[in-house]
Amino acid sequence: MRKPDIEGIREFSLSSDRDSARFFVGREEVLDNINYAWQFRMKKWTGGETMSFRSATRLVQGAPGAGKTSVGTHLSEKLWKPWGKGKKFPHVVVLSTGMLNNPLAVFMNICEKINPDALNKLRTTFTIQHTAAGGIDKIIKAGYKRQAIRQERDMLPVEWTDLRTALGNYQWDRPVCLLIDEAQTLEPGGFKLLKDIHEGAHELPIFPLLMGLGNTETRLQEGNALTRPESGSVHTLPPLSEEQVRELCTCYFDTYRTNGSRKYREETIKKLYSWSDGWPSHMHNALKGLSMELLKSNGDLEEVNIDNGLNQARIYRQNYYANRVGDTFRTSQRFLGHFMTNIPSNRSLLGDDVHLIIHKAKEKAVRQGDQHIGQHSTDHLFARLLHQGFIQPDENKNYVCPIPSLRTWCLKQAGLTNTQETEDNIF
Repeated sequence: MRKPDIEGIREFSLSSDRDSARFFVGREEVLDNINYAWQFRMKKWTGGETMSFRSATRLVQGAPGAGKTSVGTHLSEKLWKPWGKGKKFPHVVVLSTGMLNNPLAVFMNICEKINPDALNKLRTTFTIQHTAAGGIDKIIKAGYKRQAIRQERDMLPVEWTDLRTALGNYQWDRPVCLLIDEAQTLEPGGFKLLKDIHEGAHELPIFPLLMGLGNTETRLQEGNALTRPESGSVHTLPPLSEEQVRELCTCYFDTYRTNGSRKYREETIKKLYSWSDGWPSHMHNALKGLSMELLKSNGDLEEVNIDNGLNQARIYRQNYYANRVGDTFRTSQRFLGHFMTNIPSNRSLLGDDVHLIIHKAKEKAVRQGDQHIGQHSTDHLFARLLHQGFIQPDENKNYVCPIPSLRTWCLKQAGLTNTQETEDNIF
């Protein structure tokens, strides 16, 4: 028998879903598309095509817990690390959505990453404004020279020509990736800059990689920030397949050197897949629960009570769902229950059908005393359901509930039974 890594198992049992993924599987097509996009364009740019990075924007979106942030982290911290000579991976500049309100902040971050000497030229071209609260902008607090004060963010006197001038004859041998998480929170002030980047106004090898919830593409298009996205550039993350879950679990078993026969491994994998729906955040919780049981058995899988581990994971999952409901639905369990009764678990629906279901569910919830939900329009509720991950677009731009256990949780919270579910169906 091999000696299990008990300390590693203990650390995993305490890990957060915000920690970088220990084991990354199942997103190969997304990674391949992103890598092809910048590699192909970089070749064209070095050949003299200054607009080759136009429409290079890539968006990874999905419901909470789909693993969007993990994609960006895996690229920036694992795949794009410059291992060895000749590896010309992108420079990664991590930006908050708020920073896109201020082009200068973006430009300075780019310079700091690739050519700090260019900062002095940028520092002499602008001055940052007081914030709405009356405080000095963070860039000034960081020590950048202030030369004037502007009152309006959209009046900042900085253009892409300023960045190109500051960089001068900088020799580009690899592109810059602007890594932007929580892209659904982008403010209207940042739409213009993102549009400029997306349309290649910089004429430089720069491209955005955005991560956001399932409504991000819609929000960016409504804000005119993502005009005519390239075919295949928007990736909505699905659950992991059973084979991908098997690969994930195998990585876990091998990394922590757990003991147990192939039979026990396979039985464990099937239970974890069935319980998790293949959803990455649920798989993380399932493996956390398994880790707690493995600590009791000194790393021996054959001595583990899998059901006890899943009971612990179930507590994590219930807390996760409760925390993800959001203010709109926090007191509207009946609305969510009636909504979910008419969302099929095995097929997608057209957007018009989803709007009809929302309207009917709202009417029923209001009749039952939920005046709060009655204050919101059907369009607003649709946007919030999409934002919170209760529904998600599929590859055909129709809508599904991406997480079966979330649907079940909504029904239970509303006290609805399977019989009521059938009676409520409007189709």
